[in-house]
Amino acid sequence: MLNQTNRLYAAAGAFATWALVGGLGGAFAGLGDAAFAAARLWDQIDGFRRVELLALGAALGSGAGVLLAVLAGLASSIAQASGTTGRRWGHALWPPVLAAPVLWYAAFAVFSGPQAQRVPGHQLVSVALLVAGLVTCGALGLVVARWLGGRMGFRYVMAAATGVFVLVLCWSNGRILPRLYPWFHQALSALSLAGALVAARMLVFRRPNLRIGLGTLVLVLVPGAMAYRALTTSRQVRFALFDKTAALGTYARFLPLPQPKRFSPRALAKPMGPGLTASALPEGPKRPGADVVLITIDALRPDHMGAYGYQRPTTPRLDALAAQSTRFERAYTQAPHTSFATTSMLTGKYYPTLLRLRSGEGGEPVTSVLRRYGWRTAAFYPPAVFFVDGEKLAMFRDSAFQFEYVKVEFLAAALRVEQIKEYFETVKPERAFLWVHFFEPHEPYEAHEGHDFGAMGKANDKDRYDSEIAYTDQAVGQLLAYLKDSRPNAIVIVSADHGEEFDEHGGRYHGTSLYDEQVRVPLLIHVPGARPRVVGGQVELVDVAPTMLSLLEIPLPARMKGTDLGPWLSDQGAPETLMPPAFAEVEDKRMIVADRHKLICARNATLCQLFDLAADPNEKHDLIDVQPQRAEALHALMETWLDEQGRLEMLTPSPTEGALPKAIQQGRLGEVQAAAGLCDLVVGAPSSDFGEEAARLLATLPPQPALAARVTELADAGAVKSSRASAWMRVAAYAAAGSGHYEVAAISRRTDAPELALRAALALAERGQVDGEAVLIGSLRACNGTPLCRRAIAALGALRSRAALPALHETMADVNARLDVVQALGQLQDPRSLPVLVQALRHDERVPVRAEAAKVLSRYPQARYPQIRAALRQAARSEREPPVSAAIAKALRGRAGP
Repeated sequence: MLNQTNRLYAAAGAFATWALVGGLGGAFAGLGDAAFAAARLWDQIDGFRRVELLALGAALGSGAGVLLAVLAGLASSIAQASGTTGRRWGHALWPPVLAAPVLWYAAFAVFSGPQAQRVPGHQLVSVALLVAGLVTCGALGLVVARWLGGRMGFRYVMAAATGVFVLVLCWSNGRILPRLYPWFHQALSALSLAGALVAARMLVFRRPNLRIGLGTLVLVLVPGAMAYRALTTSRQVRFALFDKTAALGTYARFLPLPQPKRFSPRALAKPMGPGLTASALPEGPKRPGADVVLITIDALRPDHMGAYGYQRPTTPRLDALAAQSTRFERAYTQAPHTSFATTSMLTGKYYPTLLRLRSGEGGEPVTSVLRRYGWRTAAFYPPAVFFVDGEKLAMFRDSAFQFEYVKVEFLAAALRVEQIKEYFETVKPERAFLWVHFFEPHEPYEAHEGHDFGAMGKANDKDRYDSEIAYTDQAVGQLLAYLKDSRPNAIVIVSADHGEEFDEHGGRYHGTSLYDEQVRVPLLIHVPGARPRVVGGQVELVDVAPTMLSLLEIPLPARMKGTDLGPWLSDQGAPETLMPPAFAEVEDKRMIVADRHKLICARNATLCQLFDLAADPNEKHDLIDVQPQRAEALHALMETWLDEQGRLEMLTPSPTEGALPKAIQQGRLGEVQAAAGLCDLVVGAPSSDFGEEAARLLATLPPQPALAARVTELADAGAVKSSRASAWMRVAAYAAAGSGHYEVAAISRRTDAPELALRAALALAERGQVDGEAVLIGSLRACNGTPLCRRAIAALGALRSRAALPALHETMADVNARLDVVQALGQLQDPRSLPVLVQALRHDERVPVRAEAAKVLSRYPQARYPQIRAALRQAARSEREPPVSAAIAKALRGRAGP
């Protein structure tokens, strides 16, 4: 009896030891990941939130570590229970168990490409590689046991060295290729955790007694309680977890984490100020019959203009105009993309959002309204206006926004002004509306003689950007001087399509975020005879069209959603608190600005940031947990605004079907919270059209494991009303739970439903299956840079599809998809792509494409392909953009840049 008790006690002590190993090692790896994330977010999260993030790292890391270490201990204990020989061989079992996640991933990732999957017996080869790796780790375990058993000092040194290696892995996981190549980050996450457990095992080598179990419980439960509180109460911490950590975000996606409290619609009953109430406004100035000249300058940041406080003399002519105009301090674009921004500006509608709800058909630009009232119209802009989503906006692209006189070409700013002068001199319009878009400040930035900034011969990208602005300002000055002489009564409006980022929030250029450096634009409105003034409240580009019509005393179309800014142009002015909120969106995020506060949220509203733009204009201090009521009020306004977009456009499939269901509208907008309502509509919709559309939208939303069981049940139950809807449900179920592989593979071969087949092929590819490879390749023939096409490109890259090479090379002609193609070619690493990559490195006009091409070329063995080194050296001599130069330098050193 005593022997049995001793054995039980020894077994309990062994498991406690392994639990301590897992707790210590996992907490160390998790703390490292959380600490590096907190350092990157140091200005954006409060001090206590940093502590909560560290606690979250310790809890998630120790939880994952305990699970893995106990499995290792179980294997070791089973062996040691067999006697002396077993105790010796028990040391050979725990290292393979710890390394198993990495070894498993590596062994089967070798054959993840479509060509490799066709190798006969490749599963057996993967198993053989896995077994070989496990045996090697076991042998290392025996060596470690022999060397470290009696060498305490050496064991501590080795544990410390391993700990440093783990910290290097944690740093690399957060800084190298962020948000790219999930397999890379997953492998680093598993390797960092395994390394941390090995270091902990070195420290806890002797078998302690059962008392250490209490320490393990404290190690897991105390930070675990703090982490649970943080995840349920702090959106700031949740944002840091999923957006900035590497390994922790990977672990968290496999856990049933508590959802944060959703924003409450009741917040609408708590207005933030008088700006949310109706009030009489003064009438704005009227200039019937006047000319209107609308000037937009690509990528012009207001804080790089003297009128907005910039110290460099970049815009003396525009500054002089601002002194005679109404200057709006806080104007926002509707999206940091030229196509969406200009379309919204010329229609007075939120086109980034409307295109998710319906096609662009039926929209009327302000141009056609002015033509009906007798204005002649002319436009001068580059083809680049429609580089992004030109097909979605084909109605406006092909009709040139219904302008009568059109010049669509790349032309230097000075020559563009001469074109405009020629138009006025030859056409001689009695009254005209003219729009000109100057392209110069867009990357790549060029230095212009006579507009020098920075040290001679050492101008950086910001210096050259300022030179582009100064050159454009000179051309605008010539145009303004001409208008003053020949059309002195012209109303002049100056703005931009978007801003430009220079690493303020870890990015470059535009089209990627909703921080002010990308979405805030200048807005100057010069009305001859009106008193100059400065307005600090938020306005939008959609306000330009209704303001123009109001100034000209033309009735506003009922479906034009922008605000007439006339009251704020009047001599007496209007209270800034009465200005309505401003909205913008990009990809999966939306923004609202009101009362000088900004809320940025992902579509599912679980990841949000709140900034006080008056106190924190650089958006460094996230207040989401400090001012939750304000965040709720802003989010409720955003939800109300989204509802109005559908209602004002009368989004009903037919007059007999009534109002559009809320879930359908949310699904069209890509909001993941629509999924539950869509499931209800699939089987209970009043219209078969709604049921089928609900199934389709469900398949297009990101997979949600929480609804996987219900989606699978609906797909299997046969309760769906149409065969097409049933097929969509099969795709949704496969994406969520991986069920029904053969059915989805058959759906991917359907030729009567191209979008359905493509979605099925994507679902298969994103789970590593090659069945839909041909469909993905075929979809590239009409790519047009759409998000779906870009997903197909990424999927083909992840599948290592050699068969896709010709199609990928052809798709390089699509400027909107070019970066995605280069990234996919980097995953393939086929020598047939070298000429394409070298061409992109040397001649592509987009900086991100050139930088990515350099990184991809660095992954090829340069000793085997000497032409790569020659191309990199040649590019280094002519390249002037720092991101590209840095990528080339790393490539020449034989390293892939981050």
